[in-house]
Amino acid sequence: MKTGFSWKRLLVVPLCATFLVAAVPDGRAAQSELSPERMVVQNLPGALDYVTVAGIKKGDVLYMYDHPSMYTPIEVKTATSSTLQFSTKKLKDERQTLYFILKRNGQQVGNYEAITTEAPAMQQLGESGMHLVNRSGYTDSIKIHDAYKGYTYSVYEGQDRSRMITSVRASKDGYLSINCALPKYENAFEQKAVYVTVQAPGAEESAVQSLLLTPEQSLPINAKTVTVKNNKTYTDTIHINPIKPESIVRVYRAKKETTYVTPDTEAFEPPVVAERKARAGQTTVYVPQLGTAAGSVYLTIQEPGELESDPVLVKYAKEKK
Repeated sequence: MKTGFSWKRLLVVPLCATFLVAAVPDGRAAQSELSPERMVVQNLPGALDYVTVAGIKKGDVLYMYDHPSMYTPIEVKTATSSTLQFSTKKLKDERQTLYFILKRNGQQVGNYEAITTEAPAMQQLGESGMHLVNRSGYTDSIKIHDAYKGYTYSVYEGQDRSRMITSVRASKDGYLSINCALPKYENAFEQKAVYVTVQAPGAEESAVQSLLLTPEQSLPINAKTVTVKNNKTYTDTIHINPIKPESIVRVYRAKKETTYVTPDTEAFEPPVVAERKARAGQTTVYVPQLGTAAGSVYLTIQEPGELESDPVLVKYAKEKK
């Protein structure tokens, strides 16, 4: 009697898999049928999940159902070897029971098997996948760059999650802006943070990801307070009135993404054409030449103790003859 195993290698199974796969003696594999010990369902967060069924025969057809009636299969797969592995988008990100039937030459082999998958454990949010906007005198927000539809994103004041600031369920995939009232920024020596989690439907809440609070961002310039003179001979001027003393005005040719700058995107930030610190309640920024034709520039303002504002588009007329 042979005592070897039919498997020539071990299957590597992630921690989130519902069942472990055991090695099968050759004698048993010859009359193989479904067995929970040789089946793995990997229910992962997101769209793609994985199913492994071992110890069957080449040509066997596997039927997978998501309802106990087992009337309409959600997947039908034919084995090309004694181990069948395939991916599926038909599983939910929640606890559910799946039903399997194996057929050989059109006839069912053995009994059906029911396997219950647990809700997938959520991974911790990455700090690079979100950023914080702390605006002076305006609604604060946390931006999630790659949110999932139906997932819930929660913001907490402390790492222990004892006090929730807000919680939002994403209505679509992609960019998600969470409006909230952030704690007040104190100073760089006593940095505070907020803590963000994500939770898929039916899944447990993820671990917290901290986001350091930043100084408040200045409110954008009101374009109605800006006057641009496109002079033919002399230096062009951009006049702002009113403005707080010690505020810094910067001029850009292209839009500056001030709310989210990383080492990867910083190289693509447009250069400053001109800037001026206000000494009184109004100031004038001098630009060598805007150009002969009509056009536009972007202005930002940075008030004392705050971060640079979002850019504002300001148009100017062509040079006067």
